[in-house]
Amino acid sequence: VGYYTSHGTVWWSWTAPEDGRYAAVASATNTVTVGIYTGSDISGLSLVAFSQASHGALIDGEFRYCRQVEWNPTAGATYHLCVDGYQSTYDVGLSITLPPQVEFTSPSDGSVFATPVGIPVAAEPQDPDGTIQRLDFYEIHTAPGSGWSVPIGTCTSSPWALIWDDGSTGNYPVGVRAIDNLGAQVTSSNRVWIGVMRPANDD
Repeated sequence: VGYYTSHGTVWWSWTAPEDGRYAAVASATNTVTVGIYTGSDISGLSLVAFSQASHGALIDGEFRYCRQVEWNPTAGATYHLCVDGYQSTYDVGLSITLPPQVEFTSPSDGSVFATPVGIPVAAEPQDPDGTIQRLDFYEIHTAPGSGWSVPIGTCTSSPWALIWDDGSTGNYPVGVRAIDNLGAQVTSSNRVWIGVMRPANDD
């Protein structure tokens, strides 16, 4: 599945209880991918979707590498899920869950700050079938042909807010990512643009 030459796969079958947006999250002691298929025969399966970038999460108190894929299953349809690893031995798990949600509450879009110190940052997460494990806030920067993020900070409990004291100067968007107790993640749909000015005495 995806990018790796397979050294071993684990398969599950799952029948969707209802229509909706679901996430399949593979968690393992090393990097894996997860793919979703339909079909009744292994030689004739059709790929529905497969995972992209990995992230880390605590699953039952232990760090795991996670890969997530989201799709819109049809109620009553059966899907076959494959977790594929590039090592011959690893511990692996799979969760099918409703993905969490998160929205920025501070700063507001278009905010301008006279200094990179003391900027309030906050968001409101929700998880329809679990609990929120953490929020990661980050700056978003781009250049021709590339892009990168700079961590702002992490919250692990409510209130989901922090004071940011080392923002980069310039104009750029900031984002937030929520990760739930099963390792499912989502990034905010309302990234906000801010301006951070250089302090007057910063010569």
